[in-house]
Amino acid sequence: MKTAVTNMPGAPPFHFYKNVAINRVGYQYTVWQHQLLIFSRIIRHRIREFLRMPRIGMFCFAWFLIAVVPFATTSPVRTSPARNCKSISDYEGYNVVQVYVLRHDEALAFLETLSEEGRIEILSTSGHKDFVLGYKVDILISPEHLEEVGDVFVAEYGNTMNILRIIPLGSESPTKSYPDVIQMSGTKNQDPEFFGYKAYHTLDSIYAYLDLLAQMYPSFMEVFELEGSTYEGRKIKAIRITNDIRNETSREKPMVWLNGGTHSREWISPATVMYIADALSGDLEPERRAEVAALRDTFQFVIAPIINPDGYEYTRIDRYWRKNRKPSGCRFNLESCAGECIVEECYGVDTNRNWDVHFGILGSSTDPCDYSYPGEQAFDQECVQIIRDYLIQQSSVLKVHIDYHSYAQLFLYPWGHTREEPEHLEYYNRVGAAYVEAIKQTTGKTYLSHRIVEIHQQKYPGKWYDVSGSSIDWVYKTFGVVDSYGIELRDQGEEDFDLSTDQILPTGQESFAGLIAILDIISED
Repeated sequence: MKTAVTNMPGAPPFHFYKNVAINRVGYQYTVWQHQLLIFSRIIRHRIREFLRMPRIGMFCFAWFLIAVVPFATTSPVRTSPARNCKSISDYEGYNVVQVYVLRHDEALAFLETLSEEGRIEILSTSGHKDFVLGYKVDILISPEHLEEVGDVFVAEYGNTMNILRIIPLGSESPTKSYPDVIQMSGTKNQDPEFFGYKAYHTLDSIYAYLDLLAQMYPSFMEVFELEGSTYEGRKIKAIRITNDIRNETSREKPMVWLNGGTHSREWISPATVMYIADALSGDLEPERRAEVAALRDTFQFVIAPIINPDGYEYTRIDRYWRKNRKPSGCRFNLESCAGECIVEECYGVDTNRNWDVHFGILGSSTDPCDYSYPGEQAFDQECVQIIRDYLIQQSSVLKVHIDYHSYAQLFLYPWGHTREEPEHLEYYNRVGAAYVEAIKQTTGKTYLSHRIVEIHQQKYPGKWYDVSGSSIDWVYKTFGVVDSYGIELRDQGEEDFDLSTDQILPTGQESFAGLIAILDIISED
């Protein structure tokens, strides 16, 4: 290779995921056609192996096809691509080249041709929030092919592909390093009485303040822990808010589920959800006291500020960590015969790609180290299982499901995993308009309302944001809960995940106003 470019100039800060496959002559396949093509290649590969098997192996393989394959589950299991078993030393001189590929048919066909000829191995492809007009491809190149591939690459496709990074393997493989510890903002004193909305707080501080709220308002607030523990042994704590809370009949009221902290680096999410819980007391915004009391009469609110506590706590070490913290495999799925990772060990799964709705098909990566890696199979993460099990238990009363994220200032509704319009599109447009207007009237901020797949349409017409395995789609599809939403909070990219602490309070205020607007429409209907 000629050069290694560490940063791609001009990459817009938005997500876009590949929705077509390109064959070697540049023909575009739809997703299902591409899946059919992949399946045919797998069958062709299996037949070749079959013909090389000894007789007993042929018999066992045939029995497997007849007896086992028809009963395969519909929820796919993501497995590492097969390759010859090698030790770390066998990769001496190999390089993993991370390439940003523009949406250019010839460039994509070029990579596929090189792969078919055995000169490179495509390890993974993924869409990234930096790559709205293309996507990232991780390529394994052996020493004997490095120079020739590099020459062709630079000469023929230098304008349509950019080298992001070159990672040498073998004895020179890099080790994982993390930035210096970044202390989470907020009071060092964990006394819940010092809790406020001028700082971001630790998990312990948030949980302590939930307990204090329940002590201050025992007639309509109670705190509980969801059943189960996360991978690192933490509990997910929630607060239930409704009038006449000691009466068992209060559990029959329509439930409004609110959660934050799905993605750990989005600190404004738990802070906003905490504000909403606090505001439901009626004391944080006294002018709404009567209105809030009426809402507590009608609904029961269950609020879990942080549903990925392992990841949230880890952001005190690695500020921009997105996933949870469960070990997930090896980078590029490169593992030695001894089970060692050739490049580095990976941690974490994107917990908003781990739900069982079109799992692992769109908007995720096959690389376990990638921040959009969805896991091996749906619901294989403890923190996701905990939320799933609770929602299943409460499905008969679940009325509203809202997952708070940042950033972009958006009101999002289904679908994310398909571009088909949802059955309730007209209703969604009505609710979204009310939410956007409520925020505008409260703080003057402008939010947009649309389907998840349309996140980029305003700025990049025709560009789609495909998301498989989200909780929003799963709740809507599984329970038929129409009011299943995602909120992207402030801002629009000026400060991104490092939103200033002086924006915590107004973000909470506008979000509470938006929630009331949603509930007003539900109450009217």
